[in-house]
Amino acid sequence: MSIEKIFYAQKEFFNSDATISVNFRIINLTKLKKELLKNEYEIYTALHKDLGKSEEDSFVSEFSHCINEINYFIKNLRSLSKPKRVRTSIINFKSKAYIHKKPYGVCLIISCWNYPLYISLMPLIGALASGNTCILKLHTLNPNTNKLIEKIIKEVFEKCYVFTISKDEYEINKLLDLDFDYIFATGNPNFGKLVYEKASKNLIPVTLELGGKNPCIVHSDCEIDTSCKRIIHGKFLNSGQTCLAPDILYVNSKIKDKFIDRMIFYIKDLYSENPLNFKHYSKIINESHFLRLIKIIEDNREEIIFGGEYSKDKLKISPTLIDKEEIIPHEIFGPILQIKYYDILDGLIHSLKCSPPPLALYLFTSNKTIINRFLNIHFGGGCINDTLVHICENNLPFGGIKNSGIGYYHRKYSFDTFTYNKSLLIKSNKIDIKSRYPNNKNYNLKFLKLLLKNK
Repeated sequence: MSIEKIFYAQKEFFNSDATISVNFRIINLTKLKKELLKNEYEIYTALHKDLGKSEEDSFVSEFSHCINEINYFIKNLRSLSKPKRVRTSIINFKSKAYIHKKPYGVCLIISCWNYPLYISLMPLIGALASGNTCILKLHTLNPNTNKLIEKIIKEVFEKCYVFTISKDEYEINKLLDLDFDYIFATGNPNFGKLVYEKASKNLIPVTLELGGKNPCIVHSDCEIDTSCKRIIHGKFLNSGQTCLAPDILYVNSKIKDKFIDRMIFYIKDLYSENPLNFKHYSKIINESHFLRLIKIIEDNREEIIFGGEYSKDKLKISPTLIDKEEIIPHEIFGPILQIKYYDILDGLIHSLKCSPPPLALYLFTSNKTIINRFLNIHFGGGCINDTLVHICENNLPFGGIKNSGIGYYHRKYSFDTFTYNKSLLIKSNKIDIKSRYPNNKNYNLKFLKLLLKNK
């Protein structure tokens, strides 16, 4: 079946109002959860084959989030879907006003390769909970995980409700030419621009989850050992192939020597003396990305203060620290952390304000004045005295700003993303205010200003 036929079949299915029922949505989310749990260990095996992830890392960073997201919607979907009554003004006496949360229709979700289960299913769960139908475009770099996701989706859903694409038989450009009702895409900023440009032709609303060079600032009053452990964990999880990972580290010059020493100590402590053989240290997704990262290492070999080892056979690169003043261009997206030093905070803050807004910013300090100053920098989200873990707080929205993304998702914010607010006013026929009509004697500026409280 062609993608066009599937698209129009989904349009027809959505227009039948089958997905409007909250019971229908809950039943299908429950089926999805059941199938995910049934295939849990197959999922871990697939993620290990594609990215070298351990079962524990796959559970913590991907599988558990998807199950918890489904549980949230099963528990809260009725209250989220309930129309919200709002106050009305005197000019509409007597009346009632409501905000209805309505699904958009047929959604296109474009996934990415670095967290293939999470990035595919988290927006899908939100879109289905909101009452939409979905076409899910999986990234081609995850053949094992894709095969399993396709199997699960086919087991649970009809094509007219949810359909997955995992190969290149449907080009992204052709998909984006279809008049979807909503597009949710994850990728780099250049890909985001392509999606945005294509969507603009039909004025399709979009959410873009992108990336950027996430700064991590370490002030002189930080707790050094705890800071080092948390930065290293955040940076080298999934071998640095995380859109939220710190990309560049700014360390206060007063503590630089001690801080670097402890960074090296905790890299060895967390990932062993031989990280290339460590169970919980992932591989690079493919040879092309591996060679791109090796070029960064070799171009900066003289500035490497730790690491720099790699295995082409295993597609693994050891955690690497580069001490370099000139900023490495573009997002590194790998296990390479550039370190710079600063003396004057004002100059660093000004520099960050003049840079493209990152997806995340991390600051290690207990000084409330400094914290408040950094809050005035544009970034999507972040942590004080930690890295990455704000994504685990599902009561917080997750998303970027400008270059790092448009829009937010997770739990309630996913529901808000995949629905629009439909305003509805219900007027009574028992009372009709005559002064609204131009033939009434009170239809004059003085009275109207009084009525509308326009002073």
